[in-house]
Amino acid sequence: KACTELTDLLIAFGEYEKEALQLMAVNNVEKFYSVGIMEKYFVHHPKKIKDRKYDILYTTGISDTEKLDRSRWILKLCSLSDKYQVNIDEHSPNFDGYIDLLRDSKLVLSHHRYGSMSGRILDAGAQGTVTLETGTEIEKHFVPNKEYIPVHEDTLFEQIDKYLGNHELLQDMSDRVYSKVLKEYEAKKRFV
Repeated sequence: KACTELTDLLIAFGEYEKEALQLMAVNNVEKFYSVGIMEKYFVHHPKKIKDRKYDILYTTGISDTEKLDRSRWILKLCSLSDKYQVNIDEHSPNFDGYIDLLRDSKLVLSHHRYGSMSGRILDAGAQGTVTLETGTEIEKHFVPNKEYIPVHEDTLFEQIDKYLGNHELLQDMSDRVYSKVLKEYEAKKRFV
């Protein structure tokens, strides 16, 4: 609080962060989602959805003490492994390895317990991978069911079946999100 009182302006990444600062009676807060993805991580010709190895990818830290909510998502995805090619992996310190996994995945799950928009949609979009998103902030930047797939615990299976059952629809979403991320979220352009 002492630091915030010394500043003229604080920039928060999302609504959750802005609200948290305002709870401390900080009133000089503006919201701007500054995250982007560097041009070198964009694939020049995304692999077609039908040609990708994995149906669903989820990378996360696995800890029942720190991230209980993520364990529930892992269990849900594991229950789909008889029907779909599911890849659940821990976060790798090797970003290039993560990008390679995205390039070979149709869908990627992004879960942020505060509802803020994760930068993962940009990582995925730059590879033409469609994001299954649990957060709500994303609606302010991307169009639901056109550029990403909104999911909750009770709609996950229905949404996955709907989109993995229609590769044309999923390919259209892939093309849309790739184009948008390329035009609006390249890191240097975003920063400027």
